[in-house]
Amino acid sequence: IQLGRTSYALGNRPTAVDAILLGGLRAHTNADPLPDLSNYLKIQDWDHTNASQWNGEGELAAFFESTPFAAHILKIAREQYAPFVIGNAAAIDSGEKAFVIDTYDEPASYLARPYPEQSRKMIQARIRGSTKKACDRPSHHDLRTRSDRN
Repeated sequence: IQLGRTSYALGNRPTAVDAILLGGLRAHTNADPLPDLSNYLKIQDWDHTNASQWNGEGELAAFFESTPFAAHILKIAREQYAPFVIGNAAAIDSGEKAFVIDTYDEPASYLARPYPEQSRKMIQARIRGSTKKACDRPSHHDLRTRSDRN
């Protein structure tokens, strides 16, 4: 559906998301016998021609009106990846080597790994830092008051 609406995953210009998708598609999915995507003609056409023919123009979809693909990925992240990250963090904190969570309504066991937790903490720190910086910035009124005094 997405490739019928826009040329790339997040609009009409390529992003890092497209590089990741094409990398996985070309290095793994299309190189392996399963899953067989030969019946997914838009994906095959995108891989073989359209993805490599960017003309330097086009816009990304507006943030609040993002693409159906982006909305789908965010939904998967919320429903499937978040429980993994939380389960991994709990296992790391308790010193466990593995944990079990439901993945697509089936129990699945995972080895606890340090890098998802490290990434989670880095993102959390970045968000907190951005919020703190935004709160620490003088308001427009503060700047105007300062300039009036000088």
